[in-house]
Amino acid sequence: MPFIQLKPAERSFIELARNLTRRLSEIILCEGATDAEILKLVAGKPDKNVGVTDCGGVRQLYEVGRYIAALARCSRRLETIGVIVDADKYTYVERANSLINSLKAHELQVSRLEEVSEGLYETLIEQRRLLICIAGLSDIPVKAHSIEDHLVKALILEGRISIEDARGKPSSKDLLNTLNTSVVDELKALMKRRTRVIDEAFRRLINFVDKLQFEDGSNELT
Repeated sequence: MPFIQLKPAERSFIELARNLTRRLSEIILCEGATDAEILKLVAGKPDKNVGVTDCGGVRQLYEVGRYIAALARCSRRLETIGVIVDADKYTYVERANSLINSLKAHELQVSRLEEVSEGLYETLIEQRRLLICIAGLSDIPVKAHSIEDHLVKALILEGRISIEDARGKPSSKDLLNTLNTSVVDELKALMKRRTRVIDEAFRRLINFVDKLQFEDGSNELT
């Protein structure tokens, strides 16, 4: 079944709350609209009712995350909350801990943070699974890391650009702007050409969605 695209949280909070309590088993909060579009393209169709919404920035993502965690107490269906946030200028674990500290500061019950794999973290919040995917790749030599790093890596693997093209750039977004195409359009074209490249460059996001849909002992976290 396809992802359920929710309206941006700030425009339809009542709808979001209704979906959380009645319809969704998983929800993914994305930092921005591009993150949501990229995720839906590379992850394919989920097996469960997975909602996706963009939060309009990292501060808003933290805020919406707090509200979602509180609403989860009232939901019998919601099993897992997923978050995708850019690493920016932080390490993966620093960014994940920043989100956790924000939740704890608002008196939400959060268990210890566990690293699942590089850039992927798991914990419990209000007795619901919280899965955090830090977007961006530390081996792309830009100053601030974002989900666009994964597309840049795919283009490097394909031979369209070199890693030296990225060196010293403020971000992968700046590099991709020189291609005179949208990120989503470039990704769609790439997917038609080289599936293997997509699997390698976007492996973290693909694993994130796969793990989001299946329990594997996370309820043992304390």
